[in-house]
Amino acid sequence: MPYFGNNPSPLLLNTVAQNGKEMTLDADADTSITADTDDQIDIKIGGADDFQFTANTFTAQSGSTIAAQALTATTITASGIVKTDDATEATSTTDGSLQTDGGLSVVKDAVFGDDVKLLSDSAVLSFGADSEITLTHSADSGLLLKHANTADDSFPTLTLQTGDTDIASGDVLGRIAFQAPDEGAGTDAILVPVNIEAVSQGDFSSSNNATSLIINTSTTSEAGTAGDGGKFSFVGNGEFIIKSLAQPDGNYPVLSFQTGETDIQANDIIGFLSFSAPDEATGSDANLICGAIACVSTGDFSSSANTTQLEFRTSISETATTKMLVSPAGAIRTYPSSGGNHIFNDDGIDADFTVESANDSAMLHVDAGTDRVGIGTSSPGSTLHVYQNAEYGNYAADIQHDGNSSNYYGLNVRTGTDDGSGTNYAITVARGDNSAQGFITFSGGTVTYGAFTAHHEISLPDVDKSNDYDYGTLLEIDKIYYTKNNDGTDQERGIRYLVKKSQSAYSRKVLGAYSGDMLAVADKDILYTEDDTIPDGKKVGDVKTDGGTYKDNLHQASVLGDGHIICNGEKGNISVGDGITTSSTAGVGMKADKLCMIVGIAQEDVTFSSTSETKLIPVQYGVRQFTPWTD
Repeated sequence: MPYFGNNPSPLLLNTVAQNGKEMTLDADADTSITADTDDQIDIKIGGADDFQFTANTFTAQSGSTIAAQALTATTITASGIVKTDDATEATSTTDGSLQTDGGLSVVKDAVFGDDVKLLSDSAVLSFGADSEITLTHSADSGLLLKHANTADDSFPTLTLQTGDTDIASGDVLGRIAFQAPDEGAGTDAILVPVNIEAVSQGDFSSSNNATSLIINTSTTSEAGTAGDGGKFSFVGNGEFIIKSLAQPDGNYPVLSFQTGETDIQANDIIGFLSFSAPDEATGSDANLICGAIACVSTGDFSSSANTTQLEFRTSISETATTKMLVSPAGAIRTYPSSGGNHIFNDDGIDADFTVESANDSAMLHVDAGTDRVGIGTSSPGSTLHVYQNAEYGNYAADIQHDGNSSNYYGLNVRTGTDDGSGTNYAITVARGDNSAQGFITFSGGTVTYGAFTAHHEISLPDVDKSNDYDYGTLLEIDKIYYTKNNDGTDQERGIRYLVKKSQSAYSRKVLGAYSGDMLAVADKDILYTEDDTIPDGKKVGDVKTDGGTYKDNLHQASVLGDGHIICNGEKGNISVGDGITTSSTAGVGMKADKLCMIVGIAQEDVTFSSTSETKLIPVQYGVRQFTPWTD
């Protein structure tokens, strides 16, 4: 075999024709060159095939390494590994162990043991054979995930997957966390304050993958830590739960609706919560908004006004409309559709209903347990119990049928037996301690009033109107006047009497006996209030309607029924059945001893010790001409 060296003798390379034979180069004959393949040279070193030359190509065989300061070639092809042992870190495109001025194409996987940097703004990572999914750098902002396909329904999807093969209740399937790890304050500041996680609601199975999406927030701890922050859960069945995790008093969840509008005017909607079934197959009305809650402005907002009302909207066969609202002042107003009803306690349980007023904690009270209604009382003693203990001179109840017609009736009392038999009690009159004072009863078509006393409305002389007279004082007529309508005109039948104490014996002017005052309902001046239209020259508090000559001067004179008369012994002792007439003493009666005008019939035997002694005599009132008994 030809060879280069000292043995057996030197040869000149350019004078030797090898014709494809191997040429040995070293003493131990394990390094050689051969060209036994047309247009190909193979170099063997140390017995191994290391390098190969073909036209325009130099190839390092498997297991071989090329060490050089620089290689300049059109293409370098290595059938084995191209390796560099240099450990220089790459911080730019020109200082790493492996550098290229062009692109880098890799057919299979690329594995990096440390950082990967894309140093150009708007750098793109493309995915897929068509590079249709891209992740693009947005300078000084972030990353953009895009589906580059322009066809309809082309959108990117980012899926977080767990490799867990046995999902149990409470397992986290994926989590996105937010953090400021470089915050200089450290401690709580560098913890994860917010995360979003998908959590299983139960064990997964072939028929169950119920999962909640949960947003955890924090104030002083890691997001999701018990006793701190908040938890917002979107449950698999469509339920939404807001929970405050903080445990001390005063912590509670808040759901806030805020508008970005900068010029709120009347009827603007501030927030809107709606309910609908858009997928209902029957369509039409079924798909409309069937319920809603809206916060609506009732006027233009300003630095001193933000008046709003809360509207509750429901529907029958329409887009939901307002059926109830809470006004800016807190008033509740309802707008039911035709045929709608207001029903409280629809289940009919023992649950009371109470309406409070400014000064009464039971202005209206329905006692569900006793089936009774109280006005002014929370303990009604009957089916309807009206109670008042607040306004002197006012009535506890007022029944008004305002129609300006005699066909408009007031009160209809229906009670007792259907055929009117027996004694049927229509009305009971009692004093403040509920002691009965009298009754209106009926039986067989007759109405009975008892105990009974009728009276005339009277006015006293000015000198006496504030001091009244003693009960039973006899009165005689001085003149008559008439009650007034609201417009100031006289009422046709509204006779009243200006009276004084009886002035002489056997007076034909006698009217009755003094009973008491009626100052609470006496004529009074009516004053202008803020609700009135006030004419020029007048102000609130001025007299609107004058009470008249006899204002604040109204009393009662008993004229019929049971009562008493102050009498003396001027005509002797009095027996049951004697007529009582006026005596010569002002305001005092005596026994009628001749044909005269009397004011009552004595109901008790009374003895006087003198002609001037006075006693209160029980009588049956009635003005009439009387002839004394002769027996």
